Amino acid sequence: MRAIADQMERDEVIRWSSTLARARVTRWGGMISTPDDALQASMPGIVVWRALPYNVDLVQSQTVMAGKQAVLVLSCDNAHMSEDVMVEPGLVMIFAHGIE
Repeated sequence: MRAIADQMERDEVIRWSSTLARARVTRWGGMISTPDDALQASMPGIVVWRALPYNVDLVQSQTVMAGKQAVLVLSCDNAHMSEDVMVEPGLVMIFAHGIE
């Protein structure tokens, strides 16, 4: 039963991710490698795994209010990567600038 629920969750993320616009990183130097305390504190409120597909508008508005650009790197979009370099469902990369 758990395997079926896990597969349904993965399928939902795949469907949701196909609706997102692809981002293009033009300046990797713009990535924030060590976010300040305020940015770290805001992340749990921005990305909530269970709510993420249903709260895309919330995520976008929160990201804009923070004044940063973010890229979601989802494991379902990167099946070619080995498991030791990806996390489920994915990760958030925050940039000061350089995203199209």
